Amino acid sequence: MIIMLKYVPGDPPPIPLTGICPGGGTATFEKVTGCQVRGATLSPLFSRPDGAAITADCAARCLSSPSCPGFVLNYRQQSCHAVAVGDSRREALTKTQDPTNYFEKICLNGILHPIILILKALD
Repeated sequence: MIIMLKYVPGDPPPIPLTGICPGGGTATFEKVTGCQVRGATLSPLFSRPDGAAITADCAARCLSSPSCPGFVLNYRQQSCHAVAVGDSRREALTKTQDPTNYFEKICLNGILHPIILILKALD
């Protein structure tokens, strides 16, 4: 599943995306459900104890940080943690019974058609 933040052509992006993707690609995340990163060093990224959705906030914070290659989001704890650079490895993914997903920062290259505006993740 690919997660993209809402973008309306003509509006400035909500966070600076220059320098994230070489060649002018679009930075986004690939969502891996029911997984965590075994042995990774995690740093607090965002939390919201009121129960409101947090996926977009976590994604925006990770996108704005060059040192965040991805994040782990725990829906029960309503918190997300950045994965340390070098710890973001597919072979380190492990299944979990916790309501946890891993989001890996990726770059998409190509033309963004104005009709395709939103792929929305549901918490």
